[in-house]
Amino acid sequence: MRVALYLSGISDKPGGAERFFGDIYDYYEGLSAAKATVYLLCDKNTCTSLKTTGRLKQGSRLLLFRLWHNRFKNFLEISRVCWLLFSRRIDLLHLGAYGTHYLPLLRFLSK
Repeated sequence: MRVALYLSGISDKPGGAERFFGDIYDYYEGLSAAKATVYLLCDKNTCTSLKTTGRLKQGSRLLLFRLWHNRFKNFLEISRVCWLLFSRRIDLLHLGAYGTHYLPLLRFLSK
């Protein structure tokens, strides 16, 4: 099974959920007898924030995308995230922290 932990929009100081999922990803990637392949799917700013706070030590299964800030934001981000999910054949997507900004992605994936 392939699982992706999805985090995006984290500022310079990650909160509890972001630290928790960063730790889970690091711990699970270090296991030699893991039953699932775990990916961390996050934007580049989130990845940088987790690395600078010491919450992301490993990273061979990082799937990075760019956050856009224009009128094509939803289309561009959803396209990239879906391409990453489908190209890696991800079976399960877990949202680390829920927000209304995830609704367009969830709406697209539910089809």
